[in-house]
Amino acid sequence: MFTPKIALFAVVATFLFLLLGRGNFPINDDWLFARQVESFRNGNIIINHQIEPAFIFQGFLGYVWSQIFGLSFQSLHLLSFVVYVVSVVFLFKLLSLLTENKKLISLLVALYAFNPIVLASSVTFMTEIYFLCLIIVSLYYYQLGFQKKSDTHFLLGVLLNGAAFLVRQSAALMIPVAIYFYFAGEKKVRWKHLIVKSLAGLIFILIWVFWPRYSSTDESSRALFLEINDFVPRLQQIGYSFIYLIFFTLPLFLGDLRFFKEIVKQTKKFRQLVYIAVTALVTFVLGRHVYLLDIFPLGNVFYIEELYSKSGFRSNFSIFDNSPFKIFLIVLIIISTVGLIHTITKNRTKILGKNRKTSNFYLVNLVLQFLLLLVTKDLYDRYLLPVFVLVLIISATYAKELEFKITKLAYTGLALLIFISLALNYEYLTVQALRWDQALKIQQDSGIVLGIQLDGTYTKYFAAKKQNDFTGIGQSIPGGLEYDCYIQSYTDDGSWFLTKQLILVEKTIEKFIPNPKVYEAKKLIDDKRIKKHLKELRYNQMYFSPLYSIIGKKAYVGSWCELE
Repeated sequence: MFTPKIALFAVVATFLFLLLGRGNFPINDDWLFARQVESFRNGNIIINHQIEPAFIFQGFLGYVWSQIFGLSFQSLHLLSFVVYVVSVVFLFKLLSLLTENKKLISLLVALYAFNPIVLASSVTFMTEIYFLCLIIVSLYYYQLGFQKKSDTHFLLGVLLNGAAFLVRQSAALMIPVAIYFYFAGEKKVRWKHLIVKSLAGLIFILIWVFWPRYSSTDESSRALFLEINDFVPRLQQIGYSFIYLIFFTLPLFLGDLRFFKEIVKQTKKFRQLVYIAVTALVTFVLGRHVYLLDIFPLGNVFYIEELYSKSGFRSNFSIFDNSPFKIFLIVLIIISTVGLIHTITKNRTKILGKNRKTSNFYLVNLVLQFLLLLVTKDLYDRYLLPVFVLVLIISATYAKELEFKITKLAYTGLALLIFISLALNYEYLTVQALRWDQALKIQQDSGIVLGIQLDGTYTKYFAAKKQNDFTGIGQSIPGGLEYDCYIQSYTDDGSWFLTKQLILVEKTIEKFIPNPKVYEAKKLIDDKRIKKHLKELRYNQMYFSPLYSIIGKKAYVGSWCELE
């Protein structure tokens, strides 16, 4: 059962597991946001051209934090983890207002807290966790306002929602929806309160509009909305997004598999038998299609092989990067999908008969967030997080109608998700810490900085530092850049008998069912392989890897230089 003590223990354990001793280095593009905080500290409040103009609140929060704890990536990552903890606590409080089902609340909070993208976001200074936290806290106060008809709580919700807008612009959609549902049904319009709450939201919009930001003669990169020619491919991407949402909520529909017995009973009727056969065929075709796309094709953060693995990815047999495991995941997703459809169909009368302000409020917001994903310029897996949170909240809202069964099987599914999330995050952070440590050593030994091939984040960060650029205008990577040193991770299959047998089984299966590669993976420009340079390694460090060590492989991070 979820209790504050258990939650605190889990959070502290996660913090120690992921962050302790990891070093001071940027993750993904959070170096851009960290430099914006540095710009604020220097007295320059103009927003970087490459940053969404709605970064204002997070930048101010980072500025205040850095004044107390100093400015470093470690410090800002710690701030992000604190914000993550706050979001977990307030999600628990919000769900407790919506349902009395403690088991369901525990499960939903755990699904959020250990979601691989949420967890990855909790240790970076990217905008995701700040946006999610402010949205969750604002929804909590909106809910208090709805239930208690409290103008004070509701106004606090509007203010927090406005702060979320100063992190991500999509938060603006929630304010008018909340105001509408709060005042809907009143016999007499309370104009004073309506105007005050509307103005409270408008203030944040005006701050965003008038806040100074660097601009470029080429504003095409700042376009917010999708071009009409890209609309059909976007529909396909929206379809892919359901794979993520179903996978991230697996335990909700794995708890009770009795629906299979009901389906089997229906096969006695010919019409139902045909319907089931057609459904099975469609499911197989779609499942095969999703498998060939490597299951999670949207990309950016979450890949089952490794996090952030789109650039420079090389397939390497691991506990997750193999055909049997990916087939297993597809089967789980299919079962969960069937369970979802069956649950909704079975309880459709109860669901449609429910007409409460609260449930309608969250449903409208869910639809609006999906519509936003349909028309915005880019769509990455991390952009699904607000939708994911709303799905969890709606699940609590319809707890009685959907009749969730939280069984041992559901907890087993949760344990699988937690293991995947922790393993991928641990692997990524460990490897990055070792790679950055070696890069800094090479810098000290040779004086080479931009000539080290680590990843795009490293090159962009040091290029911006060298140019002392806080504007974000111009090339992020210098043209014609050539590398002298290379830092890569690699594995050694070792001599363990079980490892050799597993690899042999994988190769045999791949003859019939190929192991799909990361969807639309990009090769590095200077794509050299470390295994051809093992005798030239300047640094070579072995580390424990949950992806490889468990199956007997030895994992390393090594570096070498090719100096004339």
